[in-house]
Order: sequence, then structure tokens, then C-alpha cells
Amino acid sequence: MLVGQDEGIPATLKFLRRIEDRFVDCGPLGALEALLSSGIDREYFVVPCDMPYLTRGVISLLMDEKIKPSVVLAKRARFLFGADEEVEPLIGRYPVMILPRVRKALTEKKLSMREFVKTIEARNVYVPEDLREQLFNANTPLDIKFLFRCQKAEGEGRFKFG
Repeated sequence: MLVGQDEGIPATLKFLRRIEDRFVDCGPLGALEALLSSGIDREYFVVPCDMPYLTRGVISLLMDEKIKPSVVLAKRARFLFGADEEVEPLIGRYPVMILPRVRKALTEKKLSMREFVKTIEARNVYVPEDLREQLFNANTPLDIKFLFRCQKAEGEGRFKFG
């Protein structure tokens, strides 16, 4: 399932079910609102489109049935090989019950997902060091360049990323 505007979706993905943003140009928080408002289920597992190395390992950690807080998010090193940690709000489990808070943040134009998750009760699941690289997301041209360099080096057998 895709959430967001139709614009920019490749033809190869047009067959997927899509939920249109109700709050246009509000980024991931707007997409979360559309998903939670869809009525498809009571809880949703959200994954951004820019995490090319994500595998079953991290997903399994977050989907653990025994974890039942309102929101489940991955916790990782801030920098790829750094010691600081931060929560990755764009991959996680989100229940419908937080919808009023999402809408409030949107109407107040508080669009940062990082700031939003600080305002709700969430369980942060620590991602083991050997899986942390899977949380790398490509948001900037520099990130894309880094990904291409890693893929090239991996293809030459010099580096394995993810």
C-alpha cells in the first residue's frame, strides 16, 4: 500500500492500492494521518520508501506481538558508526488511537515526525549493531551518492553495507 499523492509514482507501482493525503504537502505526518484515517485496520506498520537496505531482521523486531505500547519505533545510532542514539520515527507501528494527536500537530503546522513522537507514548526497540545499517535512509543528494558508492564497492567485493 502506498500513501501520498499520485505524482511521481512509477508506472510499475501504479497497481498498488494508494491512500491519498488529506493534508497535502505535510510530509510523513500528513501521510500518517491519511493512513490512520483510512479505516483499513486499528494498527499499521509504516516503512518509508527511502530505506533500501531494510530486511526482515529489523521488521521482526518491531512486529513482536508481545510489545503492546501505543507506538513501537526503532532506536539506532545517530550517525552510521557513531555512539549517539536516536529514534527513527519513519519505521514503526502506529495505532489509530493516536489519530487525534496527529491531526492536532498537523493543524498547528508541527510537521516534524521526530518532534511528534516525543509527544506520544512510544516503546523504542533497540536495533542491534549488526542490523543498524538497515535503518539508513536516503534523504539528500549526498545520501544517494553514498548509497551508489557503497553499492559499487559491494559489487567489487570491497564493502558490504546492510
